[in-house]
Amino acid sequence: MRLGLPSGLRWRVAVFAAGILAVVISVVAFLGVRSVDEQTDRLLQQRLVIAQLVAERIDESMSHRSSSLEAMAAQLSKEGYDPAQAGSKLPSLLEGQEEFSHILILDQHGSVVATDAAFSDALGASLADYPCPRSAQADSSVSPVYGTWPFEDGSGVCMAVPVAGPDGAVTGYLVGLIDPDYLGSTISLPARGVGERAYLELVDESGTVISRSIDEPLTRTSEHSAHFADLISTQETDVSTCHSCHDEKGERRKDVFAFAPTESIPWGVVLREPEEDVLAPANNLRWQALMVGGLSLLVILLLTWVLVRSVTRPVGRLIWASERIAAGDLETPVPAVGQDEIGVLARRLDDMRGQLRTWHRRMERWNEELEHTVQHRTRELATLLDISTTFQAARDLDRLLETILARAVAPFEAVDAAALFLYDAEEDCLGAKAVVGYQWEPFSRVRLRPGEGIVGKVFQRREPLLCIGADAIGVNVADLTPENRELLMAARGRLGARPSAVCVPLVATDSTLGALILLNLRHEMAFTEEDIRFLQAVANQAAIVVENAHLWAEARDAEALTAAARFKDEFLTGVSHELLTPVTSIRAAVGLLTSATSERGGHAQSLVASLSRNTQRLQTLLEGVLDLAWLQSGQGALHLEPCDLRTVLEDSVAAVRPLAEENRLTVTVECSSCPCWVLGDKERLDQLVTNLLSNACKFTPAQGQVTAVLEEQERDYLVRITDTGPGIRRAEQQHIFERFYSRPRGPGKRAGSGLGLAIAKAVVELHGGQIWVTSRPGHGSTFHFTLPKEGSDENSGGG
Repeated sequence: MRLGLPSGLRWRVAVFAAGILAVVISVVAFLGVRSVDEQTDRLLQQRLVIAQLVAERIDESMSHRSSSLEAMAAQLSKEGYDPAQAGSKLPSLLEGQEEFSHILILDQHGSVVATDAAFSDALGASLADYPCPRSAQADSSVSPVYGTWPFEDGSGVCMAVPVAGPDGAVTGYLVGLIDPDYLGSTISLPARGVGERAYLELVDESGTVISRSIDEPLTRTSEHSAHFADLISTQETDVSTCHSCHDEKGERRKDVFAFAPTESIPWGVVLREPEEDVLAPANNLRWQALMVGGLSLLVILLLTWVLVRSVTRPVGRLIWASERIAAGDLETPVPAVGQDEIGVLARRLDDMRGQLRTWHRRMERWNEELEHTVQHRTRELATLLDISTTFQAARDLDRLLETILARAVAPFEAVDAAALFLYDAEEDCLGAKAVVGYQWEPFSRVRLRPGEGIVGKVFQRREPLLCIGADAIGVNVADLTPENRELLMAARGRLGARPSAVCVPLVATDSTLGALILLNLRHEMAFTEEDIRFLQAVANQAAIVVENAHLWAEARDAEALTAAARFKDEFLTGVSHELLTPVTSIRAAVGLLTSATSERGGHAQSLVASLSRNTQRLQTLLEGVLDLAWLQSGQGALHLEPCDLRTVLEDSVAAVRPLAEENRLTVTVECSSCPCWVLGDKERLDQLVTNLLSNACKFTPAQGQVTAVLEEQERDYLVRITDTGPGIRRAEQQHIFERFYSRPRGPGKRAGSGLGLAIAKAVVELHGGQIWVTSRPGHGSTFHFTLPKEGSDENSGGG
């Protein structure tokens, strides 16, 4: 077997490698161009450095000449300069000096009074209009003043410094001149670093060329005079190329120039060199690199086109084949496109086409089966919807359960019998409420215990059960009682054996209400898991119906209880009102009897006293019933006014103090010294606090303590009445404020009427407050109530 790449792949790899090589060459070429640009920048900066070095050398030379001229002026001033004697002083000044081409001595008006022999024509001439002498006259300092001086062969340099007389006043000026030839000797190029055609120019503050390092006449000013003048004034450097300069013959040329200003004098140094001498090698290399890069890029594009073309043609065929497959044509084979990777892809695509064709045929069969299943499930959903609609319309539970069972059986063609059982908690058994296929009379007497038979097991486990075959059914009904087995056999009548059955529980929110069972007497595989899910949905709906029926029954019972309670209240109120008048008359009669028997004493007086006490107790009870009814009815009105709750508390304590002393109790009050204002009915508030204090005193044993505490809170006042009595059990605390609820006080003590705390609760609530109790058996009790402060939003009036 020969190993290696396919032929199509090999030439593609070769083309790809050639493309990579071309990319590398292009990158190298462009890097070369970048390197050339950097080298060009270095060459230009090298010219600028040379111009700066020459400017520094000129600064040093001018500084030396300036010092020499200052020394000569100082010598004249020291000897006591007199313009009339200037001629005799000049020879000593000219002796040994080589810094200046000519030395001139001017009087204080600017006229030449002495000069060297070579410049004798200037004797007597006035130089007051020349810039340099004029600047010296205007400048009061002793430092030299620089300027240009016109010579026949060009511009030179002029330095002027003032000279003082014996009295220290300026009597004249010492002027030194440097001609162009002498000045040109100070500017020269280095032997290395520039080309042969490079030269230097010295320009003054106006940008005019005053000297050159080559022998060319200065017949033309620079094209960049204004630019050079700006650079001199700002002391900035510049290096650039110029394509607009002209030579002395008027021909355009391309130069590179570097400019550096001098510091000691307002001049500048310009280094000029033809551009072709400086940048030609670099430009040639740049163009060569660009040509190589461009050719490489062209090669890359050509190779890319060839490679893409070699791929797109077979890929186009594959696209055509894939479009045919996407359009549903699974019969047309995919064309072969070679032996390379694309050819392999084409073969795989054709294999996929064949698999899709196979799966397509299977999907057609599955669709038919799914359509049948969907139709079946649609009938089931329609049944559930129908059942749900029936639930909303029906009110008779027995008829409704029969409808549910009939609708549950309807979607199944193979159901021969069915039954719906509900659990009876009182008898702890399941009884049939609706049947299909069975005889009702014997079946209605079947009573299944939880866990008995199929239905009992499903009810107990709260899980569906599917029994396939007579053996499975026999195992689950083996525990039937003989009575239930006989009744089921009688109810089955002529129905055959039980090959299969399915049973589901009726599960409510937190309990199981019954079970639903379906049987097929002909086929063992009549029911499936999907059937279980459907039946469970039906059972859940049935559970909702049963639970709702129970809730309706409870609601009706609650309404009846409410009506009975209202009738009882009305009856008690009416009876109490009717009894109060005769009881008042009886009390009056008892009073007369008491007076009549007071002298007799003995047994008769004891009976009359007992009659008086019980009559008083009966009158108090009747008045309490009427008072509570009046408070709870909301028909009476509270007489609201600002009340000091502290005063109410102290008055109530004073009212129960005799009772406390009788029972040997200690009663204390803890409250603020400031008024505690509430909006309330003073009489009702006294009744409220007095009732609570009286109860505390009645239930507290001798030597006990009762404490009343008044506290101010953010929006209301809190009153706590605490005793050291036996306490109240938690089970009694929820009934303590109910009417006629009375707890025993202890051995030998009579229970109260059970109205005091109910009245206290009604009074507190009418004032917009709350009342509650906290207690532990053996640790006493504390009754709390709150009342809104006066002006609080929670304060309400009774009416």
